[in-house]
Amino acid sequence: MVDGVEGGGIQTVPPIQEPTNASKPIASGLAFSGLAQVRNMEAQLRWIGFQAALGFNFVGWGGVAVWLFNFPSLAELCIITGACVGAVYANFLHFKILGRDGKFLGLWNEKLIELEEVNGIDGGVSIFSSKRYRELKSRTPTVQHILRRSVVLCGLVWVAFTLWTAVRIL
Repeated sequence: MVDGVEGGGIQTVPPIQEPTNASKPIASGLAFSGLAQVRNMEAQLRWIGFQAALGFNFVGWGGVAVWLFNFPSLAELCIITGACVGAVYANFLHFKILGRDGKFLGLWNEKLIELEEVNGIDGGVSIFSSKRYRELKSRTPTVQHILRRSVVLCGLVWVAFTLWTAVRIL
């Protein structure tokens, strides 16, 4: 045994192979299916987030209204005012998040249309690239606008509560 290798030979390490740049295109069917799933999940998350935010707003409005009608102390009014300001800010963040979600949904829709136009669907069916889909997509008001306007309305209710508590403090 020489140098810890049986047979007396020297052990050599095979050379490291560099990765080749021979890329393989993604199968269009898999890409289309994946994009559709991402788009649908984004839409579901948007709805779930909106429903949760709406629920928190309704519960918060009820809680603040009950508290305000029970003649709170000055310290409690300060706490309520702080909570109302926080709720205004939370609705502002939700408004911005919905804007970001809308941009991503628009991107996923564009890419689905591109894939469908380039590759087609078996049987010649058109979904995202069809004239009907484009007409429905362009109708106003869009779901995006309705959701964002609802969040603005929720924020304005919180602004009203904030002003109400501020007037009671003064």
